[in-house]
Amino acid sequence: VMTSFYLTDQDAQLALWGMAGNLVCICMYAAPLSTMGEVIKTRNSASILVPLTMTTLLNASLWTCYGLAIMDAYVFVPNGLGALLAVAQLALTMMFPARKTTAPSAGHDEEYRPVTLMSGETDPTKRDRHSADPHS
Repeated sequence: VMTSFYLTDQDAQLALWGMAGNLVCICMYAAPLSTMGEVIKTRNSASILVPLTMTTLLNASLWTCYGLAIMDAYVFVPNGLGALLAVAQLALTMMFPARKTTAPSAGHDEEYRPVTLMSGETDPTKRDRHSADPHS
């Protein structure tokens, strides 16, 4: 609605909304780039969610095919880029298999120590349910 005040030409409005949609789509597909950098740095793909990446690949591939079928660059360009990024993520999971990491996550230099609760316990799940709660 607001674009009709600034842009009276319908083609210009469509181009503006197409570019805005492309920007959002590319941002969504580019979000895992930081994770991909971490995977390469640590040689561990545990931070990549394979089911999500496979779903992203399927979604982006279908939209790319549709965009090519109707010859709409606003559809096939960002989704083609998303498909390529999903393939790159899956390739990283094959190159650097997921390993279990110890707490804290990679990038922390301090020694890991469990948190001690006020009751003196380190694991609240092992507390006797019948004991009195000092915080009630």
